[in-house]
Amino acid sequence: MKNFRFACCLVLSSVASTCFAQSNPVPFVDQPLVPAAVTPGAPAFTLTIHGAGFISGSTIDWNGAPLATTFVSAGKLTAVVPATNVSAPGAANITVVSPGPGGGSSNPAPFTITTPTSNLVFSAFSVAGSTSPISAVTADFNHDGIPDLAVIDSASGSCNYEYGGVGSIAIFLGNGDGTFTKHSTLCFVDETGETPQSLILTGDLNRDGNVDLVAVSNYEFDGDQTSIFYGNGDGTFAAPVEGDSYGYLYGLALGDFNSSGQLELAASYWSYNGFGYVLAGDDVLYLEDSVGVGGPLVAGDFSADGLLDLASPSKFFLNDGNGDFTQLNDIPFGNVSGDFNGDGVLDLASSSMVLLGNGDGTFTQKDGQPPSAEAVSFSADINGDGILDLVGTDSNGVGAIWLGNGDGTFQAPVETPGFGAAAAADVNGDGRMDLVGISGSTVTVLLQATATCGNPSQNSPNSGTYNVPPTTLPLVITWSNPTAECVLHYTTDGSAPTASSPTYPGGGLSIYSTTTVRVIAVAAGYNSSAIIGGKWTLNLPTCGNPSQNSPYSGTYDAPPTRLPLIITWTNPTSACVLHYTTDGSAPTASSPTYPSGGLSIDSTTTIRVIAAATGYNSSAIIGGKWTIN
Repeated sequence: MKNFRFACCLVLSSVASTCFAQSNPVPFVDQPLVPAAVTPGAPAFTLTIHGAGFISGSTIDWNGAPLATTFVSAGKLTAVVPATNVSAPGAANITVVSPGPGGGSSNPAPFTITTPTSNLVFSAFSVAGSTSPISAVTADFNHDGIPDLAVIDSASGSCNYEYGGVGSIAIFLGNGDGTFTKHSTLCFVDETGETPQSLILTGDLNRDGNVDLVAVSNYEFDGDQTSIFYGNGDGTFAAPVEGDSYGYLYGLALGDFNSSGQLELAASYWSYNGFGYVLAGDDVLYLEDSVGVGGPLVAGDFSADGLLDLASPSKFFLNDGNGDFTQLNDIPFGNVSGDFNGDGVLDLASSSMVLLGNGDGTFTQKDGQPPSAEAVSFSADINGDGILDLVGTDSNGVGAIWLGNGDGTFQAPVETPGFGAAAAADVNGDGRMDLVGISGSTVTVLLQATATCGNPSQNSPNSGTYNVPPTTLPLVITWSNPTAECVLHYTTDGSAPTASSPTYPGGGLSIYSTTTVRVIAVAAGYNSSAIIGGKWTLNLPTCGNPSQNSPYSGTYDAPPTRLPLIITWTNPTSACVLHYTTDGSAPTASSPTYPSGGLSIDSTTTIRVIAAATGYNSSAIIGGKWTIN
């Protein structure tokens, strides 16, 4: 391992800087928030944020409004979110804000108010106004609470370069409905052979409350060079300011790595001297090592001490809080960070493994996660279940999403063919995370749509007419339900079923007579299926009509007739049962069962009987009146 020490005050070389005495660090928020999502209408809850650079005066801000915040440590804050903030679907922008000197606002983190789903459905549309896009990033450039887009384009657009340069940055402002309007074109520094690269970052570099851009171009004689575009807060940007030059840049990360109250830019690069890492500021410090490889960079507090560390696929720099970074390169690391197993400690992921953080800068390796991955680009809670997912490219070379299980493992990839995701944001305000990326020569937005339960289908025996016999009863009616997350509900009275109707029996519905069944598939977070129904007509045998036995209905004098009279009936169908009434009403199968030894009467009585049985049509109603004088 190697130790590298920072100078006392490090900022971007293009940012006017002052070495603050006792400056508060710029806060940094790790992913995910805890919770990262709730369902609309949820009660008040405690929001927990992990990160770095928190102080006792830091506040958690919800869409710019501070919440009553409890300081736990330099790496942890909590705040109670009132129920009114989550009453309807949508997304909130969460930041941590610390007072000056230094301090300021952290990187934003999304919080979604939505119903979770495990069935991802997207609708794609193109964003007009970019000719040859190579990468994109989302941020709110004009303070309207709607995600905007910055797209690096290899075409020059309206930029006129004198020295043979090409490329531009197109700024698109979000309309809040998932569409975007092109607002302006940014031009790179005009130098010989300028060609834009895919690296682009957002952050408030000069601490004025507006989002700035850091982009990279390659120049014929200088290699890769950063350009800084300072935002004006209205969707426009100042002319670019030249940053530092490197060999060939592989990764960039922004953060207050030395708690100076200013943001520093960390870069991984390759030059003729080998691969290296640099933290660029007024005093540029190169963390060079000719052994290993460069790669994307990710910042985060991996040691749970409230200090920002750095990781890449091959290197790990552990911040000890005294300006020293310890370089570890004993094992491969990762290029995407997040707490993937919900233990409050930041983890790392790559295309071949997940490294679960132990909270001290060491990791426990889980091979084969995520499954079938070729490249992992970033993490986000795509399906609204509060668990971080991964976005990248699968082993088929197709854009993909790996839904997290919450224990550091991930499900099989959900492919997004023809699309390479660059960022995730709720661009239409429905509370679901959408994807922004590149499809061929166009910028494409994948709007996450509400999944629909598949329509149930009848299994055998299908609706129709059945003779009994030979058909045996009961007839058991079952349905295929194509969406496992959805539940079938039904009616048998001809009315339309809803989510409030009875749940369809797991073993099927047993019927003994002609029945109309209507079903619907329903689940929270899904559109309901169509209502599907059918009628099963059963041609049943009929119970024979009962007949009177002696004494028959008529008039009897007592005496000489001896009381009680015992009234009995002949039942010609042994499978059927006699039911009766004595109040003149029509008997049904629910009426009392006729006494097997006959009915004893000692006064005038009207008796009506019916023969009924499951799987039979009932007999006619037969009756008589026994008048006793």
